[in-house]
Amino acid sequence: MPLIPRAVEVGFNRALDRIARTRFFSRLSPNLVSTVGILVGIVPAFLFAYGEFVLAGIFMIISGVLDMLDGKIARASGRTTVFGALYDATVDRATELAIYTGIGAYFILRNMHLTSLFVVFAAGGSWLVSYVRARAESFGVPCEVGLLRRGERFFLLSAGAILSFAPEPFHEAALWFLDVVKLKTPYAYPPMPLTICIILIAILAQITIVQRLVHVWKSTRPSDL
Repeated sequence: MPLIPRAVEVGFNRALDRIARTRFFSRLSPNLVSTVGILVGIVPAFLFAYGEFVLAGIFMIISGVLDMLDGKIARASGRTTVFGALYDATVDRATELAIYTGIGAYFILRNMHLTSLFVVFAAGGSWLVSYVRARAESFGVPCEVGLLRRGERFFLLSAGAILSFAPEPFHEAALWFLDVVKLKTPYAYPPMPLTICIILIAILAQITIVQRLVHVWKSTRPSDL
């Protein structure tokens, strides 16, 4: 079961479908929208590295909307192509990698090595979640299952970034948790909401990988077993 409720996802997709069919967007090239999406998506990488979390979150939302629009424009205008689908998927992976690189740079430059390690697990897990789906679908097995799809990952990252404008409750909760588990680790005050979301992604991505592997196994195993 995904983190985003089905009703919310359906409503949001319907709104984007209507936008994609408007006169302005229907005239745009889907590949152009994909290109603009990655250009916008690279901006948060630099903003994250410099600690401008709220702005990074806002640009992530814009990039995410553009990422969803390109495919909808292609389908609405009858311009779906194999190259367009491949280009879109490549742009998605490149954008996500750039964002994680920017986040990792922030933590590494401030000697927050434990958190930067979680960024590595989050980035690697995110990549594997998408990889398992792509490989499964190349064998004809639909595989958009699991807790943490791309939409959920972008939601967590952008929410964690934007919530950094009011870190006080997260700060207090973090101090309480570190005291309970007796963990001595460097800890920076401003990015704590983002840190929590990074840890969630690092954990939930691994769970999603297992969910997708189990789904493919159940979908392809012989019926007499």
